[in-house]
Amino acid sequence: MKAMPIARRRLGWVPLMFALLGSGCASTAPSGAPTAASPLLGTWRLVSFEMEAQGTAGKLSPMGKAPAGYLSFLPDGRMAVVITAEGRKPGTSEQERAALYSSLVAYTGRFRVEGDKWVTAVDASANPAWVGTEQPRFFTISGDTLQEQTPWFPRADKTMVRVANVYTKVK
Repeated sequence: MKAMPIARRRLGWVPLMFALLGSGCASTAPSGAPTAASPLLGTWRLVSFEMEAQGTAGKLSPMGKAPAGYLSFLPDGRMAVVITAEGRKPGTSEQERAALYSSLVAYTGRFRVEGDKWVTAVDASANPAWVGTEQPRFFTISGDTLQEQTPWFPRADKTMVRVANVYTKVK
């Protein structure tokens, strides 16, 4: 296997993001799609990624203290998100490359807005189990800050958790 240049590896998510955003852009926006004046539209940079366990006051940082990521909403009703954990390094073995999967969130699809939430009909994802599902996210926007929260969901250990992300608008 030929080694990929370092610059290309570091920017590997950029072509993925554009490919995800571009797929299906010619289709008609669904009912509930945002208008051109929707405050969600545009690109948002991830500031924090926290997880809360139900019934506890503590917050976990499963992606580290400084994760990286972007969330984009297009006027045609398509969104894409890529989030990576802090300190990811290229995998040099099959086991290390497989472990990188647990430090990545990436999906795209058509979205609609329903009051204080957006719902994405996922058509491509790093997690194949999400393809064909709808992923709801509650949100608030204050100035250039977007706060996102997932519904409660069970982890593998049956603990109920939710994720709260904070983004800032890219200008």
